[in-house]
Amino acid sequence: LDTGTNAIKLASEHLPEGGVIYMLGFDMKAGKEGKNNNIYKDTKCYSSSDSEMRNTDKWINEIRTVMKIHPFISYCRVDNTKNLPEEWNDLHNVECISYEEFEYNCVV
Repeated sequence: LDTGTNAIKLASEHLPEGGVIYMLGFDMKAGKEGKNNNIYKDTKCYSSSDSEMRNTDKWINEIRTVMKIHPFISYCRVDNTKNLPEEWNDLHNVECISYEEFEYNCVV
């Protein structure tokens, strides 16, 4: 499993039923012309912004598996597109909100 998937998996295993996991920075898509759009691009020990984006289908399916294993945890992807990966649309415990909605509803 990749870092993001592991983070969600560990949080899911330690959060009580009814808890919410907010996923910030899970872009799930390539940037311009299929290039790496990760926040850590061009930093030490990470891919450059000129590198090709890895296949995100792997991440999407791994995270879907975690969400299915933990049906009583709510997962909230924070992204201004307010779109979920198509593979998550049938899951009852996942939604997508904008960064503005996250700040309004979740930041103390």
